[in-house]
Amino acid sequence: MKICVTGGCGYIGSMLVPRFLADGHEVTVIDTQWFGAGHPANNPNLSILKVDIRQVAAWQTPDAVIHLASLSNNDMYAVKPYLTVAVNRFLPCERLIYASSVAAYGSSDAVLSEDAPMKPTTPYGVDKVFCEDQVLAAGGTVVRAASVCGPSMNMRFDLTVNRLVRDAVMLDKMTVNGGSQKRCHIHMHDICDFYRLLLKAPKEKIAGEAFNVVAENDSVLETAMVVARTLKSSPKIDIGPATDDRSYMASGDKAREVLGFVPKKRVENAILEMETRLLAGYWRDAYTNKNYMRLI
Repeated sequence: MKICVTGGCGYIGSMLVPRFLADGHEVTVIDTQWFGAGHPANNPNLSILKVDIRQVAAWQTPDAVIHLASLSNNDMYAVKPYLTVAVNRFLPCERLIYASSVAAYGSSDAVLSEDAPMKPTTPYGVDKVFCEDQVLAAGGTVVRAASVCGPSMNMRFDLTVNRLVRDAVMLDKMTVNGGSQKRCHIHMHDICDFYRLLLKAPKEKIAGEAFNVVAENDSVLETAMVVARTLKSSPKIDIGPATDDRSYMASGDKAREVLGFVPKKRVENAILEMETRLLAGYWRDAYTNKNYMRLI
């Protein structure tokens, strides 16, 4: 199968593309590489185009497009709002698998299923809904992913679990602002497996459909406590005033019932995997490399 992956050098893309190649697919990656390359370009079935997706004049029609490209940090809206809207509302074609987010639902204290109304509370969520509407109307597939955690070839430390593990291992303490806010999580390996599953799924099961991809729902404080229990050290948890009251929780029942998808890994797996790498000297620049925070 010929696959185009936009944003294929990013946090998820740099882990997903090698899996597609191992499955025997031909992959074209389109990425500005603002946050790093992510791939060695030495596979005959891999083509990497270092270009802005909005500047690709003519799109060939591959068998599938996995549209991961976006600016996924809410702080970017404050820094460069016009750039962020332009990138996050760009759709390369009508037939694609679109990487959305549970942020499209907006803040809620309930565990939401795919038929819940979209009430986004951030510009990032608003843009996801904007694109979702077009993708679903055209018969594409929407992936509403939980916050992804775990190691990557192109790492991020602005995600809840990853940030907590970095601080716990390198500083021996974690800072939790508030803590009652809910977040849902999915391991990197599982989100990659879900995209692979979509390529194999019968079209009638996924066309015009949205799927939550979620393994766990926990409060931020509960997640910090899981980190503290899982690590070999016993890092301290400092609790400060809340700076963000949003809560995201979602159900993964539809993906299980329609596609048979069951996550294989938990947050604890991601914690141990990142701890091993941090202790081995990976990401020594975890606090100085701006690419890890996805800000430009």
